[in-house]
Amino acid sequence: MTDDNPGSAAPEASRLEERIERIEDAVGSILERLKGGSGEAHKDAAEVTRERLGASSTVADEVEAELARRDAAAKQAERDERLGKLGETVAKLTEKTPQPPPRRVERVMGWHG
Repeated sequence: MTDDNPGSAAPEASRLEERIERIEDAVGSILERLKGGSGEAHKDAAEVTRERLGASSTVADEVEAELARRDAAAKQAERDERLGKLGETVAKLTEKTPQPPPRRVERVMGWHG
């Protein structure tokens, strides 16, 4: 049951050409992304990889970094403690209303402490 009609071959050929063009475009865009053409995600991933490779990986450097972090945390804790004490001192130093002087009668009678 083949069609011997030459008119039906032309639309089939044009559909085939369109399909081939779409496939070629898709393959081209995939190749561009693989080469790093316009992929933003690939650029970000490459940046992170460069940072990792650029970072020192010796044990001594890691120990020094950890000690520096610990010292910074200790200084921050000391600073926070000092600020807390300073806040307490300032609260104690707030101005209070003066008490009226005791009356002479109260003082003589011993009613005033």
